[in-house]
Amino acid sequence: MPKKKWSNLLIAAVASAAVVLSTSGMANAAPATEIEQPSVEYIDATEVVAGTPGLSTSAQSKISTLIPESATSLEGEVVSDNAITTMPTDEDQSITSLAFDGGQEISLVLPGAELTEAEGAVGTFSGSDGETFHAQVTEDGAIQIVNVIEQGTDEHSFQIKTDIPAGSKWKIQEDGSLELKGKDAEVLAIAETPWSIDANGKNLPTKFVIDGKTITQVVDTDGAVFPVVSDPSIWWTIGTSALCVAEIASLAVGAAKVIKAFAKADKIIKSTKSVIKAYNKLGGTVKSVVDKLKKYVKKKSSLTKAQISALEEFFTKIGSTVFQILGLGSCYDLLKRR
Repeated sequence: MPKKKWSNLLIAAVASAAVVLSTSGMANAAPATEIEQPSVEYIDATEVVAGTPGLSTSAQSKISTLIPESATSLEGEVVSDNAITTMPTDEDQSITSLAFDGGQEISLVLPGAELTEAEGAVGTFSGSDGETFHAQVTEDGAIQIVNVIEQGTDEHSFQIKTDIPAGSKWKIQEDGSLELKGKDAEVLAIAETPWSIDANGKNLPTKFVIDGKTITQVVDTDGAVFPVVSDPSIWWTIGTSALCVAEIASLAVGAAKVIKAFAKADKIIKSTKSVIKAYNKLGGTVKSVVDKLKKYVKKKSSLTKAQISALEEFFTKIGSTVFQILGLGSCYDLLKRR
């Protein structure tokens, strides 16, 4: 489990420090015993999946945009900004992520699939009837499970069993994504809107179905050219949500620095024609956008569907620059994951 393995790494680090301290200033001391350094491993899941036989150039190009770069693994563990994720092994084939904020934990298991290879932050599993899973942790800390099916009928589905914090539930959102909500309705994690493409790069209809803690992705493969590649990606939002709220709270309206930042952001927004319509729907001022962003993060249901749509359109088209100017980098990271 993550806590145990992480402790082992800490012990190794402390041991290394102890050797340095004990030998400093002792020129005549016997040479310190060399301590084996943890091994850093890397493999790119994008290249692994894009290399699937039978995929067209168009499909490979789409995969390069749909599958983010893999993270670097340190002895089977990946540390991101808000979590530590333990990769599967022959002994424990689950993927387990421990959030730093509150110590919440999520584990994912692929029923009926067997781990065939584990390298870096990527684990490859073999399923039935030519089905393959590539499970990776991305550079941003998401757990992405890419399903590749070589043949099939008019419909394909696969399951992911999750072990989630007590009292939490997966809930399907209007855009097809999932939110993992805790006891107090706080969003702990999200599963992005699923996608699926066939061998020619054609987008296929797909959706999530929830049965308790089990997530099933269903893909309409009628008329599809195989192989078919599908994906759910799961992110922690606790920690990032708290940082976003803290950043918004730090914007003391009236302070000279904030007024200057608001004016600069407003100038950039109004010079970006593609976002003007969404900006006006949100109130036409930076302050009104920030107010709605705060509601979106803390209680999304307090906004109307039109406001949610406008905020998401605004975020998609304006990019990160405005958020960085306002000191809302964590908010941008959070929205990017949603």
